[in-house]
Amino acid sequence: MNTPRAKYFDQNVIQKITSADRTKDQQGKAMFGLLPLKSSNNTCYYTTHHPFSDVPANNEPLAASYFPSILAELGGFVDQINSRTRQSQARAALAKFDAKSKKASSYMNMGQLML
Repeated sequence: MNTPRAKYFDQNVIQKITSADRTKDQQGKAMFGLLPLKSSNNTCYYTTHHPFSDVPANNEPLAASYFPSILAELGGFVDQINSRTRQSQARAALAKFDAKSKKASSYMNMGQLML
């Protein structure tokens, strides 16, 4: 009856939920998203009004998070690397990080919309 119910989660419960939500892609990389997210409606966390006034709750999703490009932020430092090969490797690594960050951001935004 208490909330948040997550306070009762121990390491064993968290591991079971994690395992149920995880799958592996063709390269063997762990991916998550098998368990559906439940709507907050009809839960103890759903409120239709602000608790201290008659102002309706804001059910609009937050603005999409913006992650700055690490390549744009560190490009000047990469330019200072003497070896062209090392510069290319650094730029490729930073671009890969940017791509992963953008993908993670899109998953977070989709999850937020589901909530």
